[in-house]
Amino acid sequence: MKKANLTFIDLEMTGTDPGKHEIIEMACVVVSQPDLSMIDTWEKKVKPQRIDLAEPDALRINNYSSNLWADAVSLDEAMKEFREVVKGSTICGWNVYFDWLFLVKAFDITGGWPEVHYHTLDVLPIAYAKLFDRTGIERFSLGEIAAYLGVDRGKAHTALPDAIATFEVYKKLMQL
Repeated sequence: MKKANLTFIDLEMTGTDPGKHEIIEMACVVVSQPDLSMIDTWEKKVKPQRIDLAEPDALRINNYSSNLWADAVSLDEAMKEFREVVKGSTICGWNVYFDWLFLVKAFDITGGWPEVHYHTLDVLPIAYAKLFDRTGIERFSLGEIAAYLGVDRGKAHTALPDAIATFEVYKKLMQL
């Protein structure tokens, strides 16, 4: 795990149920260890197949519109690229298990798991452990923790800015 790159991921979905909802946006920030230098970024909008099953609030939060997704790729194409980007790395994220549930479904649908380290790294419990006793933190959301640590989140609920913010939060947490 110490030798693998860390790949901070973020997904945006059409809802919260991996059995019913779909990934509509994916992003990765690949960093080296131990210096945490950014090596690469990647992002894709994914064309939903069952937009009729989407939660309206999820689409609003993720700023989904058919116009903005006009150039979106198929899930197959996105997952093929994703597998290459994350190859050999440790997957990291904010509440990464939630995104992982959607990825498992996507791996099954598109026929193949990526070659990644079998551990994942979740930044949320690191923040909880390091910042639990701090005043001014009400919720352990990415937005609140990023603001507390002075990390610019960019456009919230957009995959690449959230993946970058998670990486930046992680770096700050490791300095505490």
